[in-house]
Amino acid sequence: METALWYGLLSVSPLILAPIIGTWWKLSKHTMAILLAFGAGTFISALAFDLFAESFHRGGALIASIGLLGGAAIFISLGQLITHRAKKGEAGGIMPLAAGIIDGIPESLTLGTAVAVAANPIALMAAIIISNIPEAFSSAENLERLGHSRKSIILSWTTVAIALLGVVLLGEALGGIPDGALAALQAIAAGAVVGVVADTMLPQAYDQGGPWVAFATAAGFLTAFLLSELV
Repeated sequence: METALWYGLLSVSPLILAPIIGTWWKLSKHTMAILLAFGAGTFISALAFDLFAESFHRGGALIASIGLLGGAAIFISLGQLITHRAKKGEAGGIMPLAAGIIDGIPESLTLGTAVAVAANPIALMAAIIISNIPEAFSSAENLERLGHSRKSIILSWTTVAIALLGVVLLGEALGGIPDGALAALQAIAAGAVVGVVADTMLPQAYDQGGPWVAFATAAGFLTAFLLSELV
């Protein structure tokens, strides 16, 4: 539990610090694009070589495959619901926060399960930290533009961070369930994170940074791979 707590605190720290800094200092779109692309690359590597591989070896090809595709489908469905409500103008101010929660749940769950099975979570944690920085920065800017006070923005993202820390601890607690169920959970979470990368991170990075963000993605992949192999 203590290990999961520390990893969880580190992973959610940008969600608290970035809005505090972001209400006074703005990151350029190019910088956010580089961070998003780098984070996407680290996620791809961490999922392929750590989390999904663990699910495959623990539960077999069928469970891992169904879980991965099911997790992606769940993320797509929730993402479409958020987009639909945003287009209708419902709860406009909370949409950035809602999107942050939808993205953050599978990421945090994968981190918690990685700690539970004594996998090397360094690369995965690095991916979460890097991806949380531009998300929280841009959200703070959007909420401030919508008229929210700095205090309310910081309080809102602190609440999200606490909730996602709870998800990390939940993932660690679920590490004791039977291997088949744990493999399915890992695969579902991995599929949802793949959805985050494909639907959110890489499109935003390309829109803001152009084709050159491919180098940042490759660098992120290489960094995560080296962290998994050498740390």
